[in-house]
Amino acid sequence: MENKSIRFINRRGFTLIEVLFSLAICLLIVINILPIVKIVTSKNNINVNTSFYAMGAKQVAKILYTAKDITIDGNLSYLDSDDKTYTLSLNKNRVVKEPGFDIIIRDVEELSFYRRDKNIYMCLGDGKHEYHYLIATDYQLKNEEIIEDNSDETVE
Repeated sequence: MENKSIRFINRRGFTLIEVLFSLAICLLIVINILPIVKIVTSKNNINVNTSFYAMGAKQVAKILYTAKDITIDGNLSYLDSDDKTYTLSLNKNRVVKEPGFDIIIRDVEELSFYRRDKNIYMCLGDGKHEYHYLIATDYQLKNEEIIEDNSDETVE
């Protein structure tokens, strides 16, 4: 007798509880997939140049971490820990460290450095956009020099 009732239920189809349960599982799957799709599509929109610029700015920041006597006069000059003078400049659309001609960043059309308070910033341009990066902090400046050099002008 029990076998007949089981066969009868199976022939009728799904019950309302089974349908609601399967619908809930489908909704959970769809809701959890949407954020993953957003992340994947947004990662494809990252511009390659800006990531190269950011990596180059990080490399410049590492170079200037132990630098002293940083001067900005169109280019950025500094003394390293061995008291050797180096210059960061733009040469054939590349940011280079001289002497030695180490190429740090490629595909740069405009390069400028400027100070704001004790911070030193690098501005890179690709012809369409400008990107500003904090690359160093000059702890050797005195308060009088900070007040004089607190302009918003870009030194080129």
